Amino acid sequence: MNFLNKLVLLYIYPIFLLLHLTKAANEDFSLRIIHINDFHSRYDEINTSATKCKPEIGEKCIGGYARTVAAVKMLQQSSTNSIFLNAGDNFQGTLWYDKLKGNVTSYLLNLHPADAMTLGNHEFDDGIDGLVPFLTNIASPIVVCNIDDTDVPKLHGLHKKSVILPRGSKKIAVIGVIIEDTPNLSRPENLIFLDEIQSIREEIDVVTKNGADIIIILSHCGLTIDRKIATEIGDKIHVIVGGHSHSLLYTGNPPSEDKVVDVYPVEINHPNGMKTLIVQALAFSKFVGNLTVNFNNDTNHIVSYEGNPIYMDDKIPQDPDILKELKPFQDIINEIGQEVVGSTLISLEKDVCSFGECSYGNLINDAYVDYYVTTNKNKTSWTFAPIALSNSGIIRVGLNKGNITFDDLATSHPYENTVDTFEIRGDYLLEALEVSASNYGTINLLQLSGLRMTIDIRAPKGSRVIDIKVRCGDCSIPVYENLDFKKYYRISIASWIGDGGNGYDVFKRHRRNLLRGPTSLSVVEMYLKKVSPVINRLDQRIKLANIFKYKYILLQQTECYFMNPVLYE
Repeated sequence: MNFLNKLVLLYIYPIFLLLHLTKAANEDFSLRIIHINDFHSRYDEINTSATKCKPEIGEKCIGGYARTVAAVKMLQQSSTNSIFLNAGDNFQGTLWYDKLKGNVTSYLLNLHPADAMTLGNHEFDDGIDGLVPFLTNIASPIVVCNIDDTDVPKLHGLHKKSVILPRGSKKIAVIGVIIEDTPNLSRPENLIFLDEIQSIREEIDVVTKNGADIIIILSHCGLTIDRKIATEIGDKIHVIVGGHSHSLLYTGNPPSEDKVVDVYPVEINHPNGMKTLIVQALAFSKFVGNLTVNFNNDTNHIVSYEGNPIYMDDKIPQDPDILKELKPFQDIINEIGQEVVGSTLISLEKDVCSFGECSYGNLINDAYVDYYVTTNKNKTSWTFAPIALSNSGIIRVGLNKGNITFDDLATSHPYENTVDTFEIRGDYLLEALEVSASNYGTINLLQLSGLRMTIDIRAPKGSRVIDIKVRCGDCSIPVYENLDFKKYYRISIASWIGDGGNGYDVFKRHRRNLLRGPTSLSVVEMYLKKVSPVINRLDQRIKLANIFKYKYILLQQTECYFMNPVLYE
């Protein structure tokens, strides 16, 4: 071996090797985070209103499960390190869930399982017994750190607080969390929901001791709470993958007409040099979230990031294997759902219902009143229950002009409420209407029939209803009268709020002579068949005091919907 070769081997090569190893140690670790949230049983393709697509009438078809899986596979195959996360609310929303429930949900999600999944509030809509089969069969680890199932033995062993996913040289901890207010949003029975931030803080300590390099929170709490989590304890959190508030985060010009709430991702910086990124991808299979994050290999701090949710339009092909799996279920659903149950000459919109009287809300509550007129056996009065109430959140998506199929109606009005009746005293009815007035701008605003009220949204809470008239029931000609605080009124009501949901516990505490009724879906279906085509007009059931004076305030309230959507879903 000549002198030059010896020099290379003894001196130069070791220096080259050291430089190479140093460079490798300092290279960033890159992770692609693929995420979906609030899927709500959108297995079929949907239109832009998130109901089942009807290409035969020229609707543009987007989303659906086959397209979602195709996009996820594409992103996974183009990444060295990736994780696929599901932020909950897979249940509820279409006939797929209404008729086939959680077993078909687990079967279909298992065709391409997420690496981790948390629970949404709607996973509890059919109680614990409705959730257990799903948890028993789902292939994905279910993570949620803030529930106490001590008194619910059926859930023991079916979930965990977190999971650690190895990717490359890194251990990635995924901690799940659900909104603490779930008992007011669904039916979790004896399950206890704990403070989100304290529960996350405790689980961060656990996963850190177990060697986690990167910490991701998989949240079904909504954007507002996610921001709070990031602000208060985000110096230990890298990414929050969110759901619940149906928020579209997007940077640049969006590819759809959906309202963009903020940039993608939202970035929260911390004094220790850490930054926390928050992402969410709307809902209903319209988007698949796609965030690539580069981490410093030594400190695990975020160095850079890029990405945007991918719009599920026809540029994304549908996965053929998934289409084959869907077919036998589609045959069942189509047979049930294709019946035309009515038609409308006006658009029955959803979003406007949080800000006052709306045509769709009038239709639903008029249907409630009509049902009890039709079934009234007391011939001395024109009806059994002249007043009807439902919260605006009972409407999940609007209905376009044209024919309305049963599938359209079930998708738009999916929850399994019954139309119950009970008696409530006038002062407690006013208390409930004050709850409604204090929730102006949210899905908790009540829609009405047989009531006319004026509210002042600037007045102190508890004093916002400044005028109210009620329709008489025990009378030969229906007229509106002043509310009598001492008189008992029989009302028909969606069972969820009648049972105290969404903050309306005044009903549950003070009702008497409760009678359970048929499902809200069946009542509205019967009414549609009777009155179609729908031409509902607004008739001043909810009036706003000093509306011109408060025009700017109303605009601010509208903006508040988009900036604080956790209040609205």
